Amino acid sequence: MKIEYPDYLNLFQCIAGDCPDTCCAGWEVDVEDESYDYYQTVPGRFGDVLRSRIATEGGEHYFPLTPEGRCPFLNASNLCELYVDLGEESLCRVCTEYPRYYMQVGDYEQIDMSLSCMALGRIFFSPEEHMQILTLRDDSVSDGDPLAEDEEAHLQRVLELRNETLDEVSLNPSLVLDKLHDNAGDRELFHIIDQFEILNETCHGILQSLKKNPEQLRALERPFEKAAGGQVTDWFSRLYRYLVFRYFIDAYYDDDILREIRLCSRSLRLVYLMCLDRFRKKQSFDREDMVDLAHLFSKQVEHSDQNVEAMKLVQGNGIPGMPVREGCHPAEPDSLTGFHTD
Repeated sequence: MKIEYPDYLNLFQCIAGDCPDTCCAGWEVDVEDESYDYYQTVPGRFGDVLRSRIATEGGEHYFPLTPEGRCPFLNASNLCELYVDLGEESLCRVCTEYPRYYMQVGDYEQIDMSLSCMALGRIFFSPEEHMQILTLRDDSVSDGDPLAEDEEAHLQRVLELRNETLDEVSLNPSLVLDKLHDNAGDRELFHIIDQFEILNETCHGILQSLKKNPEQLRALERPFEKAAGGQVTDWFSRLYRYLVFRYFIDAYYDDDILREIRLCSRSLRLVYLMCLDRFRKKQSFDREDMVDLAHLFSKQVEHSDQNVEAMKLVQGNGIPGMPVREGCHPAEPDSLTGFHTD
């Protein structure tokens, strides 16, 4: 088994009740069968309360949110009562693994982490952190189904394209600026926003405000980048590498790397517009703003298969006067990395 993961995975530690936006609110928590079976054996009053708070629908178990939109086990101190009463081993899988995300193909596994977690975002955007991909090999473990020779060759080609793109951005971060300033696809992007499943009301409100006066936002690019103290290139090159590492592996199943390039490019531009909108409202911008907006974007887009798919699709149909375009905006990329060459 070959496992690849970013180095900041080793630095992450949940900050529990100190988190400014707890992951125990805003979405229902799935309870996998193993945890469900264990919860049926918990004795005493707490066990009775625990079982009373589990809902089942279509054979799937979950903890429904309270009327306040919180997990029923999240107490007033933003601490988990399951953890407090029964220990970490009692947590269901999604609570144990978040913000980690796993993708396995054959004997290859990729682990990354979601920027929807603000504790991770503070590590990710810190000046001291530089994203490095680490590799762990364990030939004694082989969990995945063996790949055929052509499937293995396809996987390796996808990983090569991913690594080439990561290296290209690392060696020349300023390439990302072209993507940030490319507004040719904004009309498409606003159309995609209207298709989004709404997962986060705060982010939804920000995205809707982007469409009101896009010309005003574009005029703020230089003042914003000046206010950010020269950090924009660094922040967004990191963000692009995060997106590339997380999503290029999907090309193994999509069999179309352009879908992943659309997602990465559009996501980069969308977060940039969100930053311009925050600067317009605050007339200032710092690293904590970047952490916050990246986490809002992730909660709204990355935690919805529907929204991720919308960001990958060719747009054009249904938008008056807009032709269907078969690649990244404003035209097909000159290389599969998605960067335009001279």
